[in-house]
Amino acid sequence: MATTTVTASKQATAAKNAQSSWTAARDATSADTITNYTSSGSDNQAVYVIFSSGKGGGLYYVGRTFLFFDLSGVNGTITAMSLKVTGDTNTTAVVGAARSTAFGGSGGSNLVAADFDNWSPDSPTAYNTGTSWSTGLNTMTMNSTAVSDANTNSYLNVVLVERYNDLEDSEPTSDVTKQSGVTFQNSSSPIYLDITYTPASTGYGNNVMGVSSSNIANVIGVATASIATVNGV
Repeated sequence: MATTTVTASKQATAAKNAQSSWTAARDATSADTITNYTSSGSDNQAVYVIFSSGKGGGLYYVGRTFLFFDLSGVNGTITAMSLKVTGDTNTTAVVGAARSTAFGGSGGSNLVAADFDNWSPDSPTAYNTGTSWSTGLNTMTMNSTAVSDANTNSYLNVVLVERYNDLEDSEPTSDVTKQSGVTFQNSSSPIYLDITYTPASTGYGNNVMGVSSSNIANVIGVATASIATVNGV
């Protein structure tokens, strides 16, 4: 086994605010505001669900964080991953992670307003069902679905959402403010995946004197991974 880390190459937030129904806020097909972070910054409302009651039924607010990781440089099969995110100021939202198709799907573009619902909100694929937040380093263990997606796609496209209302699509029925902050594009506190993987075999791939290469650990004391040829072959 080997380990490595990969920092999120794309980091962004999107929000839908002051909607008169839960459906209009959560299932909106376009965000009211988006921010693509290209330099260091923070947002104390990076993930949130807010409901404020009042005349006419009240108002609903939803905010999400979108992250993209290019994993093409991981030379092997990923077996485990943890998403590491440094918080900022607010910590009242329990944060869940799910599969996203934002950023053009494969990371070819920045976040746009229409990406707000590009995570299949009617039937989201969870990568982590909930992490209590702190202003320090938060660790979100990615599940087997996330690991499989990472190996299949050579990238991981993630949305961070409030767990109990947004991820589970449960409408708030009384006043609530759940919000958690995130530190973005900070070299001292990066957003990254901590990855465990099995390195791809790069050793000599042929039989030696009738013995299959899969059964050979070394040749005359030299590990097969360090052998390019045997007797010029």
